[in-house]
Amino acid sequence: MPASPLPLSLGELIAAVQRRWLFGLVAGALAAAAILLLAFRSVPLYEANATLTINRERKPVEFQVDRDSGVVQDSLINTYRELLLARDVLEQTIPLAGLLSNPAYAGSSEPVEVLQARVSARTVRSTWVIEITLRDEDPKVAESALQVLLDVYLAKQARLSQSRGDQTLRFLTDQVKEANERLAGMRANEAAFRAKHGILSADPDRNVHTQRLEDLARRQVDLEQKLEAQRSLVTRLKVAAKETVPGRQQAVMMEIPEIGQSDLVMIVRAMILRFEGEESMLAEKYKDRHPRMVELRGHLTAKRQQLNEAVTSSADAIRARERDLVAQAATLADEIISAKSTLAAYRESLLELRTMEQDRATQEKISDQLAARLGEETITTRLEVPDLAVTMLPKVRSEPATARKGPFLVLALVFGSVVFVGTCVAVDLLDRRLTGPEAAARLTGLPVLGTIPLVRRLPALTDESTLTSGMLAEAVRHLRTALRLALGSRRECHIVAVCSSSPGEGKSTITTLLAASLAAAGSRVLVVDGDLRQPSLHELVATPGTPGFSELLGGAEDVAPVPTGLTNLDFLGAGTVPTNPTELLHSHCLPEWIAVCRSHYDFVIIDTPPIASAPDALLLGYYADSLLLVVRERITEADVLADALVRLRPLTDHLLGVVVNGDHLTRPGYQYEVSSTAERPTGVTGVTGVGAA
Repeated sequence: MPASPLPLSLGELIAAVQRRWLFGLVAGALAAAAILLLAFRSVPLYEANATLTINRERKPVEFQVDRDSGVVQDSLINTYRELLLARDVLEQTIPLAGLLSNPAYAGSSEPVEVLQARVSARTVRSTWVIEITLRDEDPKVAESALQVLLDVYLAKQARLSQSRGDQTLRFLTDQVKEANERLAGMRANEAAFRAKHGILSADPDRNVHTQRLEDLARRQVDLEQKLEAQRSLVTRLKVAAKETVPGRQQAVMMEIPEIGQSDLVMIVRAMILRFEGEESMLAEKYKDRHPRMVELRGHLTAKRQQLNEAVTSSADAIRARERDLVAQAATLADEIISAKSTLAAYRESLLELRTMEQDRATQEKISDQLAARLGEETITTRLEVPDLAVTMLPKVRSEPATARKGPFLVLALVFGSVVFVGTCVAVDLLDRRLTGPEAAARLTGLPVLGTIPLVRRLPALTDESTLTSGMLAEAVRHLRTALRLALGSRRECHIVAVCSSSPGEGKSTITTLLAASLAAAGSRVLVVDGDLRQPSLHELVATPGTPGFSELLGGAEDVAPVPTGLTNLDFLGAGTVPTNPTELLHSHCLPEWIAVCRSHYDFVIIDTPPIASAPDALLLGYYADSLLLVVRERITEADVLADALVRLRPLTDHLLGVVVNGDHLTRPGYQYEVSSTAERPTGVTGVTGVGAA
């Protein structure tokens, strides 16, 4: 299959120059002559030069520089260069410098374009320097015009700088005012927020709310302790209430210190004890019904009743105290919940306040920066210096800049050489014809088995002397050797069909030469003229072509190959040109005859019609063991060859290689003398090509 196109290699470039040198020589000579004619007819121009440097003083916006080397970046210095050559600067320069008196400017519809062509500026690498040049027919005009151009640019930059400075100051003043107003508003909002939410301390853990919550917590602890103690007393009261023994309930209750040690109970008990003592003393003197005894017992009963009431009152007081403590605990719990809620809201307000403080601090910083920038800009504007300073005033050279012939001669030589090579390559690329073995291999994707040199006139092969010496004989031997190597160690008869894409590519000549060379090497060879449309092999081997192949395919039994003037080479001509060659090739006689030939010959070489003319080559290639494709340098067209390869796709496995015919280049490798009976090695492995019939 054809390979994809590749870029030109150095060898292909040299080959293209060798093939198309005449076209390149004419084009290169014309190009060089045009350069020289332009040089000698042009009016000499004088060149004025000036140097400018970028000022490195402090600017409102810092220069973009490399911090390591301190070199201005290309983007900055190139910007100044373009501004220096801006169109408006050149338009003002022309009338101020009086350039319209020059016919070159006066005769142009766009004088500024003339000045653009005559003025140039370049930057010196790794420096702050810009070199500007201006050319004119008059050296004084060149110098004065360049000075005017510099004045116009510097004046323009001064106006722009002043305008930018004023605009910057106004802008910064407005920004400072707005920043201060925003800052004052933020401070007022912050103070109002503090007053609204009662914020005295910004500490979320140390403020009146946290202190109150801590006090409530302490009170709750104390209250819980009291409540626990009171509940213990109530529990003892409940235990005493469960006593059923008379008098035992009161005794158990009086064991409770809060009851037994109360003042009233202790007083009543003391009186009861005193009355009981008196009763014991009176009982010794009086009987039970004695008025004193009755009175004393009455007092004793009243005091005991009073003691019972006092104990009951103390127990009720304990129970009331418990209920009061429970109520206080509930109230205190509500107060704690409320205090926690208040503290949470307070802390949320503190978060919002902190955000306001951060915004205010940021605004203060912005205001301070803007104020500082305004001060710096005010000083910078007053001390403004030009961005570009002229370090070398315009100065004209004494010699014309365009009258020196040496550079033009070099330019003409270089330009002519480039045009020479470019023309050779362009003509070669535009030519769709095949050029050289490399192109054949690239277009077909097949190995090149041989290249046969161009021979203007090839004599008939009447004896072995035709292929004994010379470049043609050596090229054919190379083809024969390549064929044998491609076939490998096969010893049986091999059928080879030789085809080409279109007429005139020399396949018949290649067929004859290859057959003769194989025969000269000792192989029994039969060469067959399979072109039943325009047979020509009988002329090349000087042997009659009838009867021949067409009669054999038609079924004739008396048709047989005839010997030629060369040893081991037999010939079967095409025979009478039939009216139905394609139908004849479908005859069963063809494979039968090929089978017979395999037992009598080592090689059968079949010449076929061109692939583009008829399908005969495909039929013969089907029965052949191998196919050789012949192409001719500067004759075979790439499109036709590609179409032939498409038609040969069913026989891809039969394609053995390609033979390049009509090679125009004399290649090294054929310098050894060779005898008629032996082959000697040559300097190349690939073979040169042939100019075929």
